[in-house]
Amino acid sequence: MPAGPWDRGRAASAGKIKLGIVCDGVGGHEGGEVASHLAVQSLRIQIQALLAETEKESRILPPQVFKQQLEAIIRIVNELINFQNDNQGRVGRQRMGTTLALAVAIPQRVKTESGWERIHEVYLAHVGDSRAYWITPDYCHLLTVDDDIVGREVKAGRQTWPLAQERADAGALTQAVGTRGGDHLRPHLQRLVLDEPGILLLCSDGLSDHYRIEDAWANYIGLIIKDIVTLDSAVASWIELANQKNGHDNTAVVLMQHKLYTPSEVSPVELGDDDHPREERVAPRGAKLYGESAEAEEVVATPTESQPPKGLPLWVLVTSGLILLAAVAGWWLLMRAPSEPTLPPDNPTEVPLESAPAPPGQ
Repeated sequence: MPAGPWDRGRAASAGKIKLGIVCDGVGGHEGGEVASHLAVQSLRIQIQALLAETEKESRILPPQVFKQQLEAIIRIVNELINFQNDNQGRVGRQRMGTTLALAVAIPQRVKTESGWERIHEVYLAHVGDSRAYWITPDYCHLLTVDDDIVGREVKAGRQTWPLAQERADAGALTQAVGTRGGDHLRPHLQRLVLDEPGILLLCSDGLSDHYRIEDAWANYIGLIIKDIVTLDSAVASWIELANQKNGHDNTAVVLMQHKLYTPSEVSPVELGDDDHPREERVAPRGAKLYGESAEAEEVVATPTESQPPKGLPLWVLVTSGLILLAAVAGWWLLMRAPSEPTLPPDNPTEVPLESAPAPPGQ
């Protein structure tokens, strides 16, 4: 990983696997940048190992199993960052962490009369206030709910949305990856089925603040769907909009395009090989993490306990975790003194695997 605040994501070839990641650091420029880089590197290593194992399966992997595996991966990343916080004696709001918005399309094979055909499912995971949007020529739909004070109060039924927005700490985060132990982390996971062409947009709050996406999406989507504007150009335009309108914050953006194909061309939810997900990323800013008491956390919805996953061997995660620890150990020493953030270049960057990843739909 480069030492500077900008990181050009590299595509890792693995069949038709598609992966998009947005991480926005918490805990100041230095700590936040280290945490977000560490999270991206860790997630890539583990998810690639998981997907490689998934491709070998001759049967369809149940959605719940993949969700459990994906959640376990996120928890491993959380513990890596949390360990560094403890090791460095970071306390309170000095503890570094990162928000997360992640989309992954898993390749699976199903046996038909004409032979083995590949199908795709798109899974979405998020923590904090990094968001995911599904955008078509007809509408823009927010797929995630921010982990902030407003969301917590509304979900608990203590305040209405307008009243909660007036709080001084309305935008403070209630959770982030790495700031606390795994017992306090509750990542949100979804399975997305795409039945129409569109764009999946992952972004940090540097773009989504002040409803910039809701106000401007119609100016971009039609040109992208018709291939008049490339995803590279679209990402650059989104970044420019964020800098002009929300210049107080840094911005990270990933675009993943989904195209429909006829059954004779590819399976119904295939992600086109010509799609090119693009990411533009700047140094993470110190997001404000709300220091909740254990009592306050109980009002947040918690996932129900699920049975141990069946289908994928447990050693996959264990092995990838060990590989991850070894790989990150050397990298961490280089990242302990990251350079000062600088203004982002004009070139967008890629974080997905291979070419362009695809978007989620509901």
